[in-house]
Amino acid sequence: MLRDSGIHFVEVPQLDSRQPSSSYKQRGVSRFHVDLLVPSLDNEMHIVEVPELQAHATALPYLSYVLGQTQMATLISREGCCPVRVPVPERFAIHKLVVSQLRTNRDAKTEKDIYQAAVILASLGERFPGAIEAAVKDLPTSACKYLLSASTSAIALMQAHPRASEEF
Repeated sequence: MLRDSGIHFVEVPQLDSRQPSSSYKQRGVSRFHVDLLVPSLDNEMHIVEVPELQAHATALPYLSYVLGQTQMATLISREGCCPVRVPVPERFAIHKLVVSQLRTNRDAKTEKDIYQAAVILASLGERFPGAIEAAVKDLPTSACKYLLSASTSAIALMQAHPRASEEF
């Protein structure tokens, strides 16, 4: 799809130059960026080859969970707009909390993931009662320990949103 889009994409090199790229950006000064993701077969985030795409992708744990419920949204950029399928926000936030605990030696990224998830959860708790609880109930049992590890930090960030904290 990237090749057929008419947009000229180039690989974004990894920090570790021995690793193949799983990210692509539009050639030039554009900030348009695409990350290729596939479900991980374990709890590790790593780069895997995807032969049918002649590319590499980041294997992401619990990706099947986050994509288990989706909705349509509109992607808007300078180049135009198009419909895209995105995860429902409650699953996206819970997944961010889980993945935050799977990262190794990336403290800043872990904190950012927890903060972003807390903001989404706070908003959902106020506007969509029951959504957080449903997303947590659907979480695979093997991911619950990671969610529990991140929950203290997330709840601390949601203090001003008691409804969301309570539901979470």
